Formats: sequence, structure tokens, C-alpha cells
Amino acid sequence: FELSIVKNGKSMYFSCRLSPVIRKKTTIGKTVVINNITKHIELLNQLEKLASTDSLTGINNRRNFIELCKRELSKAKRYSRPSSLIFMDIDHFKNVNDRFGHDAGDAALKNIVNLCLGSIRDSDIMGRLGGEEFALFLPDTDIHEAIILAEKLRCKIEANQIEYSSYNIAMTSSFGVFGTRHVNQFDIDLFLKKADLALYIAKENGRNRVET
Repeated sequence: FELSIVKNGKSMYFSCRLSPVIRKKTTIGKTVVINNITKHIELLNQLEKLASTDSLTGINNRRNFIELCKRELSKAKRYSRPSSLIFMDIDHFKNVNDRFGHDAGDAALKNIVNLCLGSIRDSDIMGRLGGEEFALFLPDTDIHEAIILAEKLRCKIEANQIEYSSYNIAMTSSFGVFGTRHVNQFDIDLFLKKADLALYIAKENGRNRVET
């Protein structure tokens, strides 16, 4: 069996093996072999984190985001709860990289992610789907509540200037929102498709706006 203890605020892990000592078919004692496997467990945890998170922003990567959303949708179907999804795209992000450099672009993405994380609940799921595209899955949230959150995030991003080196970089984002009171047959692929369509409408209508 395995066990863990906390010493000076640090977790330590051990593998333990208990074996009987038998003489003339009688158990006369037991031996305990204990191995410290802390480094092994820490390495496994690091590998699991690398496989599930975006290396730049520290939030869920696309694969893990979708897996977490599938679990939440399964709960929503079981208990007939509403769910919503927000698609977010940073407007003209290529211009930031071209003008200020990729390091500035990376700093801008991390800053925007931190702004979003400061405005959502612990139960909400945020993921980076690729490049400057992000998604938020909101359990127990109808579309009207999701629109309010998307507009709040839009305003925060627009009002925030990212300080990098000697530059103050202003940015905006476009949002597409899809939500339903009854999940029923909806799966995560349909949520993403519908929210992506709403995002496309936001871009077509001038960007820096929320569409559903």
C-alpha cells in the first residue's frame, strides 16, 4: 500500500510492503519495507500537469478543457441544469506581435487570462483553444448570465492597458456566447460550434463586442 504524510508543509509519499515471517507454519512476526517514492510521485504530477495545461498561461489546454466540459455536461444532463459557453478571441492580435514582438504578445495573453480568472467562479472552466482563442464553460449558468459575464470581461480587457517594457498596449476582444437551459442532446462539440458561430458574427459586426 501507499501512504503520504505532510512534514513542514511538504507532502512526502511512501510505498509500504508488509510481509509475514513464518517458521514451521507459524507466523512469528512481520517485516515492513518502506520506500520513499516522493520524487517519483512529484515527477508523475509534473507530467500530468504538462499534459493538461497550456505552458504559457497555465490554464487548461484544448484537450483537457474538452474533457472537463464533457464531465460537466454529463452532470448537467443528469440533473437538468443550464450550461453556457463563451468563446473569446483577442482582436488583431497579430498586430501586437508584429509591432511589439512575440514576448510582448505572450505577456499580453497572460495578462488577459489573469483578468478573466479574477472574474470567474472556481466552478467555471477556462481553456486556451489555440493562439489567441480562449473558451469559458459555465456550469449552472443560463445564456443571459453568460452574456453579462462576457460583457464584463470585454469591458475589463478594453479598459486595461498591458505594461510591457516602455509600452502600454491597449487591446480588445470579441465574444461569442451559446447557452441552453436544458442540455439534453447537446454535446461539447455543438457548444463550441454554436459559440464559434456567434464569435464569427461579433467579428463581422466590428469586433470588440458580444454576440450570441
